[in-house]
Amino acid sequence: MGKALHQLRVADGVAACKFYYRRKSYFEAAWDTAHRDGAEITQALDAYLGAAEAHKDALYGLWDGLLHAAPFFGRQEEMRRTMARYEIVVCDLHVMQMRAFDL
Repeated sequence: MGKALHQLRVADGVAACKFYYRRKSYFEAAWDTAHRDGAEITQALDAYLGAAEAHKDALYGLWDGLLHAAPFFGRQEEMRRTMARYEIVVCDLHVMQMRAFDL
């Protein structure tokens, strides 16, 4: 189970990097007044929402893996941190989806 948890943690790390990179790209495009109404911002938003969904799924997978893993030192704390990060990503995703519907 240790190897499986390690793979879930790595998958979460990769998804988090992509999520924050896409988020940064979207906000840079949104602040650039020359591209505010162009296709670039739409593509950036689409990539951002896709990355947020992937990160949410990776966090859910990690949570599920931790839930079914044998108890180990620090498991409860890691589960708490994972759930907190999941809630942040889900809230951020919801806000951005609402913003996308307003465009």
